[in-house]
Amino acid sequence: MEKLAERPLGWVVQPSNPDHAGRGLGTALIHDNITHIDAQRMPVYLESTNPVSLPRYEALGFRRRAEFGPVDGPLITTMWREAC
Repeated sequence: MEKLAERPLGWVVQPSNPDHAGRGLGTALIHDNITHIDAQRMPVYLESTNPVSLPRYEALGFRRRAEFGPVDGPLITTMWREAC
């Protein structure tokens, strides 16, 4: 059986209240998660429905993999970051 620690780690960042946007809270959370994951030398899988965020994720080492979405639903971009 595969051990959990040997599997890629995934995480979800919930959007913040629009009143708090632009204060760096989401970026701080992402950096904290990446620091923890990098310490374990694990890759990261990410899904985003916000196209504005994609360049931010790319600046952190994520690469776009694919896009999909339900009919009449949001476009979901999948991203991958290799283990550091």
